[in-house]
Amino acid sequence: MTIAEMHVWFRQYAQQMGMQNVRAILPEQIDTLINTSIKDTIDEIVRANVGTTNDRVITDNAKLASVNALRTLYKVKTVNINDTNKIDSYKNEPYTMQSTQVESENAPLYYVDFAIRYNVGTGTSAKTTRWFPIRIIDDSYLADVLNDWVLSPRMRTPVMVIYKSIASGAGVEDSTFEIYVGENDAEGVSGIAEEANIKDIRCSYIKKPNKVQYLTDIGGTNIDSDLPEQLQIPMLKHAVDLYRASISGNLFAAQQQQQENNRELARNAARPDNDGYQS
Repeated sequence: MTIAEMHVWFRQYAQQMGMQNVRAILPEQIDTLINTSIKDTIDEIVRANVGTTNDRVITDNAKLASVNALRTLYKVKTVNINDTNKIDSYKNEPYTMQSTQVESENAPLYYVDFAIRYNVGTGTSAKTTRWFPIRIIDDSYLADVLNDWVLSPRMRTPVMVIYKSIASGAGVEDSTFEIYVGENDAEGVSGIAEEANIKDIRCSYIKKPNKVQYLTDIGGTNIDSDLPEQLQIPMLKHAVDLYRASISGNLFAAQQQQQENNRELARNAARPDNDGYQS
């Protein structure tokens, strides 16, 4: 659905039926409502498909359970590293890379997952390992993880912290990725670490959606939504609801009520009688 068709659809349902071509609402106002609705739709899908609780002390970012809903926004990029340093040189130091190595024309909205693979050996005898998942943790847990015998990083289970790059200026969303591959001092592993180096890092992420704009009436070029087709009508319904809430002056109250409803649903879902328990 193009942005022009979205505007007609919006006026069809937001205004009196049959007046979809009457400009009672300005195009830039409709664009604002649609862009807000797009962001709310994406956030709702992420919130519904990402686990937000964990019974472990050190948490790992949950994976999106249903990426098909956002397939047009879901991107995967493999960054070729071919680091010249061997793994054993990173015993207590991270391998650092910038988000600009991952981002190109698609700026990430959410980073979903990272994986790593190595080159073992040199020259024609070098072999590429399979992909190993990278655990993404909060920087506040980094010291605990590095000193924990069970959770400490290894070649097969590296960890990563992400934070805003100190060198990035105001308005710039450049991030720093620090990857810890561990000490790898175990018998057998130490020999491999002396011959292995980082070959590739694979990143999957949800890119920022297009910011739609209807500019035909002023001689500009329209920008259409890149949401999947099946999400566009529900998104427009939400945009109409936002419009009606805004003209009635209770937008904040509606948001507060929705948050309270979400909390009530979470409480009900946690009750034993909803888990098949019978007295």
